[in-house]
Amino acid sequence: MGYLDDVYPYASYASQRLGIPVEVILAQWQIETGGGTSRASRLLNNQAGIMRPGGEQAGLKAYLSLDDFTNDYIRVMSLPYYDRVRTLGQAGADPGSVALALGESPWDGGNYQKYGIKGGALLAVLNSIKKGAQYLPPPIGNLPGLVDSAKKAKDAITGTWDAIAEKILWLFSEQFVLLLAGLVIGYLAVKTLFAR
Repeated sequence: MGYLDDVYPYASYASQRLGIPVEVILAQWQIETGGGTSRASRLLNNQAGIMRPGGEQAGLKAYLSLDDFTNDYIRVMSLPYYDRVRTLGQAGADPGSVALALGESPWDGGNYQKYGIKGGALLAVLNSIKKGAQYLPPPIGNLPGLVDSAKKAKDAITGTWDAIAEKILWLFSEQFVLLLAGLVIGYLAVKTLFAR
């Protein structure tokens, strides 16, 4: 699986909450993270270059999980600066128009300019995503439900492994005690035989 496949469920959830086409969100995240290779993406779970309060001097914001990032992304994209982006998306405008509106928004610190067009880089990435659109998974409607299911599965697996590890430790400790007892008894028996 590639970067876009990995973040698609989160982008889909944000798209449903904001009304922004998922392809535009994916294009934005693709540019902001260098296709998931940036330090912010890998270590901070920050897929969109969201800054800490205080702007660039404060640095990029870190998130504990992609869920936390997605919820904050929705919060930030709900600010009045992005009204036009959301309005176009909610009105059903084509993704290219929404991408251009995002390119004209304060979010763009110059990364989205290409071919002399604000948002041109978003359009270029958007076109490459649209060409591969048949490979995108279907939208996922309920991210928290998905996350809860994943956590339950992880807990079940972790619980199973914990139980197995506990039994192995018990067996080894029991075996070790028996082995040690056998060695002591053997030593005493040999010592007794040779002592006579």
